[in-house]
Amino acid sequence: MRDPPGGATLPDMKRSLSIAFALIALIVVAAPASAVAPEISRYGFSVTEQIDPAACGFPITAVVRGKGQTLLFYDGDGEPVRGLSTGPISIVFTNTSTGATARYSISGPSFYDADGELLRGTGRWYVFTAEGEPAIAVGNLTFGDGGVPEDPSTTIDVCDALS
Repeated sequence: MRDPPGGATLPDMKRSLSIAFALIALIVVAAPASAVAPEISRYGFSVTEQIDPAACGFPITAVVRGKGQTLLFYDGDGEPVRGLSTGPISIVFTNTSTGATARYSISGPSFYDADGELLRGTGRWYVFTAEGEPAIAVGNLTFGDGGVPEDPSTTIDVCDALS
C-alpha cells in the first residue's frame, strides 16, 4: 500500500487516528462520571382485583402478577429528571359467572417525568377506557389525566373477550 500524498505516511495517519479515537473514547466515558447514578428498585407483586360488574354487565376478577424494576435518573445536581419501569407482567381476567378467562402479557415499559407522572408507554397495557370498561391498550401510548391512554393504536375489549 502506498503512503498518501503530502508527506504523511500511512503508519503516521494510523497513529493519529488511534490517538483521536482514544481521546474521543476518554471524553465519552468521562462525561457520565459527573452524573448521579440511577436509582434502581426491584419488586414482585400479585394483585387480585374485583372489577365493578357494571363495567361489563357481569362480574370480573383480574389477577395481575409480575416482577419489575424501576429506574430513576438524576441530573448532576441529584435532581430527578425521568423514570423508567420494565418487567414481565401477566394478567388473567375471569368472568366469575361463566368461568371464561382471557390471559394477556402486559409488556410495557413505562416512562415517567421528573415528578413521577406517567407520560407514555409501549406494548400492551391494562387500562380502563374513558367509559370505565377494562381494556388492553396496545401500541405507543401517551397518557393523559387519570392514566387513560390518549388514542391507543389498538384496544382489546376485555368485556367482549369474556362474554
